[in-house]
Amino acid sequence: MPPPPAIAWMDEVAPEQAVSVCGAKMGRLAELLRAGVSLPRGFTVTVEAFRRHWDQAGLDEVADAAAPSGPNWPAGTSARTWPR
Repeated sequence: MPPPPAIAWMDEVAPEQAVSVCGAKMGRLAELLRAGVSLPRGFTVTVEAFRRHWDQAGLDEVADAAAPSGPNWPAGTSARTWPR
């Protein structure tokens, strides 16, 4: 079975799926579009495609190495512990 599409067009995503498919920012823009706000046509990399790329590229280690540390960063937090 082929992987799901890597991009989603803002005006083609169902309003009830916009945030889960496109992420919060593009999801909110899709909701504005559905409410009648005039916006230019746009697309986004889907959440699933981003996660697939992240995992295949092994970016957990890169993110962990670049992550801040200190009193404002929760102990034990790493890219591998972020919600997926």
